[in-house]
Amino acid sequence: MSKIESASLVEAAAEMVAPAPAVTFIDKAYKVRTLVLPDGRAFAVNHSRIAASDPALIEYLDNHRDFTREA
Repeated sequence: MSKIESASLVEAAAEMVAPAPAVTFIDKAYKVRTLVLPDGRAFAVNHSRIAASDPALIEYLDNHRDFTREA
């Protein structure tokens, strides 16, 4: 494998694992709580806010009436 091919593979791998930008949601009901998704993962709300970059969490928050996206 040449150096160029190796560098391209490293760049491609870095792009695949790059985290999605976080979306902040405001909790209209609680200042502090723990959310448990159906798959068992838990996420914390603090000071009525939660930052989400996980697609499943974002979908959950978008569909929950207690949460709105922060502008």
